[in-house]
Amino acid sequence: MKAATLDPSLTQAEFDRLTDFLGQVGPGGMNMEMLDGFFAALICGPELVAPSEYLPEVWGEAFVFDSGEQAQDVSGLLMRHWNAVAGGLQRSLNSEHCHRLVLLQDQQGKIHGNDWARGFLTGTYLRRDSWAALANSDEHCG
Repeated sequence: MKAATLDPSLTQAEFDRLTDFLGQVGPGGMNMEMLDGFFAALICGPELVAPSEYLPEVWGEAFVFDSGEQAQDVSGLLMRHWNAVAGGLQRSLNSEHCHRLVLLQDQQGKIHGNDWARGFLTGTYLRRDSWAALANSDEHCG
């Protein structure tokens, strides 16, 4: 009997649904590219950050879901994307696998990566002292 493999990656339809949701959040919210960088920073960071602290960064302080069903759906998609990022980063440590970033194209079809970088920096700011200590460590960055 073959073991089932659970793929945390979002399907294209789920990715589009989460992208659409984030696009409707309004000012202060993240797009998918920024979310991807943000999650990468939180996952590989030197200190754990609780969802109750980082989720307001995703959609802004004043955001309110339309319904419990929407909250459950979006939370599930976010956690699946989190797990996909975590798995990709973990695999990149132990093989030639390269973690695939979510990078969006602009109107001219160019990929800049600025939002990904902004998301990553936002994630580091949540534990800036721990990141600074890590960066200044002879053991880890010397």
